[in-house]
Amino acid sequence: MEPFIQLVCSEDRRFNAHLKLSRHRAELSGDNVVDIVYQWIMYDEYEIFGVVEGSIARFDLLINDTHIWIDRERSYVSNDRISITPSSQDLRPFANIFGFTSICLHLTMRNNEQIFWHTGMLAVAVEEGKKEYSASLQQMLWEIYRKDRTMLLCRPRRSSALDDTQSHASLMHTCIERLYMMLPVFLTNPYRRKESRQNCATWQRWGQNGALLPEYAAYSSYGLTSIWTMARAAGNGGAFQPRRDYGSSRSLGDNYENRTIVAFINLLYQTVMERLNELRVQNTREELTITYRGELQPGYVLSNNILGQFLVTVIRERLREAEELQHSLSFLRSYYTRILTDTREVLMGPPQQASAFAELPHYANIFELMLMWFVAQERGEGSGGSAIRFASADVIYEFYCLNTIQEIIEDAGFIEDKERRVAFDYPYRPPKFNTYHGDNTFFFTNEATGCKVTLYYQPLIYVDVDEEFRNGINLVRIDDDRPRCFYSPDFLLKRTDKAGTVYGIIDAKWRTRDTILKTALADAVNKYLHCIVERNTWKPVPFMWLLQGKDDEENLEASRRFASHLCYGENAPVWLRNSLGVVTLTPTSKREELASILETFLRPGSFIS
Repeated sequence: MEPFIQLVCSEDRRFNAHLKLSRHRAELSGDNVVDIVYQWIMYDEYEIFGVVEGSIARFDLLINDTHIWIDRERSYVSNDRISITPSSQDLRPFANIFGFTSICLHLTMRNNEQIFWHTGMLAVAVEEGKKEYSASLQQMLWEIYRKDRTMLLCRPRRSSALDDTQSHASLMHTCIERLYMMLPVFLTNPYRRKESRQNCATWQRWGQNGALLPEYAAYSSYGLTSIWTMARAAGNGGAFQPRRDYGSSRSLGDNYENRTIVAFINLLYQTVMERLNELRVQNTREELTITYRGELQPGYVLSNNILGQFLVTVIRERLREAEELQHSLSFLRSYYTRILTDTREVLMGPPQQASAFAELPHYANIFELMLMWFVAQERGEGSGGSAIRFASADVIYEFYCLNTIQEIIEDAGFIEDKERRVAFDYPYRPPKFNTYHGDNTFFFTNEATGCKVTLYYQPLIYVDVDEEFRNGINLVRIDDDRPRCFYSPDFLLKRTDKAGTVYGIIDAKWRTRDTILKTALADAVNKYLHCIVERNTWKPVPFMWLLQGKDDEENLEASRRFASHLCYGENAPVWLRNSLGVVTLTPTSKREELASILETFLRPGSFIS
């Protein structure tokens, strides 16, 4: 049976989806055939067939590289079928996804083997009345790409389900860097296999060194043998020479280890050339060709216009990267061929651990690299093509807010020390909150005032953990007694000046103002203002704002005039009025209102009592 996953919508079977599964990650290339899923439809069951091979210890489901909460009591494995029931908070798994996505089934076997099954790319359909949000997200994507495109081109880091495996592109860069690093060592210390020869020398040679004959005859196990000479033929007695010479040896670079390393470089070069040729074909087109399976249901439109020309631009960026890789590998192949051996073979599978791979450090280093490469292939890391994988609307909006906050801080006279950027690894983070592995701690200094600001993205504020795990955050959660419990606002600001240290919290919400005021604001006030305090003083956080990501259904002027919702009213002091509320931050509303609010927090001495 061909493996597949069935998405079940009990409320309306028209929205069911039958999706094929493969061991390779989905990607968008020049020509694409994709299935359709629906943004706000409730998928209450996933039926999976044809993937059960052996004893399964655990199964997980990821959509857009984010774990789906599973109701474990109602989910089970039976014969060749896996039935998964999502928890109530994940019944609408595509709710905030625009453009394309994919599903990954992660199986952990009882022998600890990790197996991954993937659907093809899925097009997300949205209700016709909400398509304007796609245009807003598209503008945000362009802003992110213009300011810090690594956030989008770094495949958004790597999936939490693949923590033990590097992405294909990242691994290719690792291989090239290590081959460059090891090149001087191979140049001075290549492995050579010695080949010994035992040949009889000519009689003339031994005749010139006749004094050696008695000594050789005494110690050699081979002895002497009589030979005919002109003197013996004349009757002057016998002549002898050793059965073997002392022997000779030569050094050979054409051995298994050297051939394997060069064949591995040939494999990398071939892989890059295949990708390069594919990207060159795609680069000739102004847009991707997409064919959809099935009919689009009435009242829905496809949201892939969020990608459009953006994908073509990213493909051109990938083409440039592939050309740089091809140049590097061409150089490496030329040098390693001259140093080791010349072979046109391509390594087709993991190498055997021959003597040099076990005994010589630089050979062992490359041997480990080859194993990493082939393990990645077995785990379904794909061909390393031009797959573009975007996160949900929530994450795109968070990236947009992160870039905007950084710009506002710099415009206020602060300079970022980019060398100090940190990708801090917080402990005890559940997989659901573990999908971003990029830089998350940023340091700014205002040289004129001596004020320092640290910006944290997705920090964890624990009930109690050791100081080394706090990332310099001196806050504590106080509404739970379990040490590993935490709250995680989207952004945390820490300002330090002569007056002391003060914290501020900012949370990004991809919602309208009405939705935020009904639910999100009260929840944020309870969590961040009532249940988080400074560790030493037990003072609450004095500054908290929610960022609204969806424009309200009103004209532009009104949206600008009422961009912020002030919890303390117009008659309160400026510092108090700017300490708590909701502010719109979208490409339409611009950033001026947020900039005014943040400037109050960034002013030395403010919010310190």
